[in-house]
Amino acid sequence: MRRYKIRIRIAARTLLTAIMLIVVSCAPQTKEAYLEQYKEFIAEVSREFETYTIEDWDKSLEQYERFSSEWFRKFKDEFTWQEQLLVGKYEIQYNLMRVKNGSANFFENSLEDNFLQLKEQVAYYYENEMEEDIEFLVEQAKEIGDSAISVMKEILDELEIEMEELFD
Repeated sequence: MRRYKIRIRIAARTLLTAIMLIVVSCAPQTKEAYLEQYKEFIAEVSREFETYTIEDWDKSLEQYERFSSEWFRKFKDEFTWQEQLLVGKYEIQYNLMRVKNGSANFFENSLEDNFLQLKEQVAYYYENEMEEDIEFLVEQAKEIGDSAISVMKEILDELEIEMEELFD
């Protein structure tokens, strides 16, 4: 009986160690790895989001929350302003895909409340805070110079926002 308990303890510790290694190996260890993995995640969601099921969105949301909070906090002090813009772009892209998909799959699958809440949050941000954030970024870009303006143009092009709209 004693041997049996020892074997169970050894097996439990081995399993726990294996789980810890899997969890740690999935987490990005450097800022560069974080940015690359986040980019790959957004690209994957972008390719597949139109066919996502509720379960797919649940898994996707778990991963997104790791990128946007847990792992972001780990590297936030290391980001340049350009990398901060890139992370912000990824967050916007992900949430826009959820909104786009929400008009079909989410609504059809009884997730009306979540969809409406997300839609309200995006609309509120667009109406109340986004302009200020973009104006702040433009001001910062003006201070930094032409290289910042070109980076801003690339990001805004991807978000389909015209530079002229920002300077009016």
